[in-house]
Amino acid sequence: RRAARLRRCSRLCSFMPAALLTSLALASGGDFLTRNGLSLEHYLVGQAHYAGTKSFGTGTSIGPVPTVLDGITSGTEKAADGNSPSNPTCSDTDFASAWCGMEAGPWDYVPSVGFSDIERYMDATGQVAANQFLCLTDNGFGNAANSWDYPLHLNLIELNFPFAYRHGEATFPKWNTAVSKGIMLLHDPDGHIRWENGADIQVAYKVPDGTWETPKAELGGASYKSARVLTGRDFDVEGFAMINHTYGIIGDELMPALFPIDASTGKVKGPMVRTPDIDSTTGEFNGKYLTSKGDKVHCSLADLATNECKISDDATADASEYVRHGSSGGYEGLVSMGNNLVIGFIERNGGSTLAARGEPGIRVFNIMADPLAFTSFAGFYPFEDGACCIADAYPLPGSSSKIAVAERSGFPNDKNKLSQGMPNNRICIIDLNEKNDDHTFKKMCLANYMNVADPFDVDGNGVFTYAFSQWTTEQLMIYDEHCYIAGTDTNFPAVNQFGLIPAEAPDLGQTFDTRWMMVCFHDAVFAAGAGHFPDSSPPALSDAPDCGEANSCPKGSICLAVYQQGMGPSREMLFGSSPDVPAALAHKCLAL
Repeated sequence: RRAARLRRCSRLCSFMPAALLTSLALASGGDFLTRNGLSLEHYLVGQAHYAGTKSFGTGTSIGPVPTVLDGITSGTEKAADGNSPSNPTCSDTDFASAWCGMEAGPWDYVPSVGFSDIERYMDATGQVAANQFLCLTDNGFGNAANSWDYPLHLNLIELNFPFAYRHGEATFPKWNTAVSKGIMLLHDPDGHIRWENGADIQVAYKVPDGTWETPKAELGGASYKSARVLTGRDFDVEGFAMINHTYGIIGDELMPALFPIDASTGKVKGPMVRTPDIDSTTGEFNGKYLTSKGDKVHCSLADLATNECKISDDATADASEYVRHGSSGGYEGLVSMGNNLVIGFIERNGGSTLAARGEPGIRVFNIMADPLAFTSFAGFYPFEDGACCIADAYPLPGSSSKIAVAERSGFPNDKNKLSQGMPNNRICIIDLNEKNDDHTFKKMCLANYMNVADPFDVDGNGVFTYAFSQWTTEQLMIYDEHCYIAGTDTNFPAVNQFGLIPAEAPDLGQTFDTRWMMVCFHDAVFAAGAGHFPDSSPPALSDAPDCGEANSCPKGSICLAVYQQGMGPSREMLFGSSPDVPAALAHKCLAL
């Protein structure tokens, strides 16, 4: 658009290529923090991992299993069935399958399946812990059909990233070990969760065996079944917004829907609230609601009672009164902005009927935290070229309107692929108050997970660029004005996206674990007051017939002067200035 406006300079601009005009507009109009004197120079602080598994095969790491998750059967649908394609182990496929498992289920414990969100832990006094975080588990083993015996929970994780800028040549372990400090099972003892057809949660119908009926001290002597623990058949939980110690919002993608919990115990505090549909032009709610094939509203109560309806299909969802959304497209980004406001990002439109509406981005909603309710459409979040999905989102410290958004594609994958397309992920900044005419949020992207500087070689491999590559990176936390933490959802039992074997990748086991990286910028790029959107309008063209002598171009303008051979400088030049640089540096020229 800026290049188009610059073309209004008519004759003087006619000889300039559009690419140069675009570059000039960006340099002068300012879409980057460097315009305000801030640098995007950064460095890797460290990496950490969390296994949470008992006994996997070659190449994997093993970690302690929290007591409340031990002795509980899970993974019934991951049982071995020979060499059929449905449940191949990595050895069955010689590690060639991206979705292979190290071993077949069921397991006599609840393994860690990676985390879909991360929040700073807040105690009863409102104090925020420096290195303890509430992490939200994913739904289990990938979908509603195979995760009906996976208990949903929050895991209080302690992370440490020791770092000293190589002072005195100090170095630290390549991998820091994350520690679980407690588990909060998501449970609904008061029976708040119900579907419109009267459907109840999974444990009301079937549990895998007697281990789910065994009293657990951590549940006050109740069992998983009697405490009404939620499972991956009930919800595919992806987002978590912590309001305070005893109140949080969970975001699901099977409807998609939201429901409130006591963040200190995991107890459900109210009914789920389904996502409204909108008029794509006005953004107004239109009286309809979203659904997906994983939604229990499409199952008969008789089939649910016998566990025969673990998932429906798109045709059934299309024939219903609801608007079909993708079964993996819910609230990866759920952000508490303070003042009882939560911002919710639909993950993607792929696999959804929304994709056919031609909307310029994914939907973003304003949500009242307590009592929980959708209040209005906030805008569309547009993706970078090649991206498909929201990975997570987090507010900038001290800001009531700025949000950092991690977006991703399905890449990279397959070691033999000649082109990986756009690497995932990028972190981009939006401001809820900065939108274009089409209701899309203006963006400024400042980080690429596939191009992280490691000048201090904290991972000790002699390589000074680090790539945080994983299907998928679903955790983002802006730790302070300088630093962020990113983490993975491992999609247990494993995601071997490049088809690697342990002999090729010494750290392959850690990639199967949940892992995190911490990255810091030298400048406060996440400060609420940073000039992420200094001036989105194009520079004005000068009325002067030429730029005149050096430094005479009006500040904030772009002056164009064309000198023919023998009438001035010996080559054509373009002169310009920027409004935020010292006068002595304001005059710039670019050789054409």
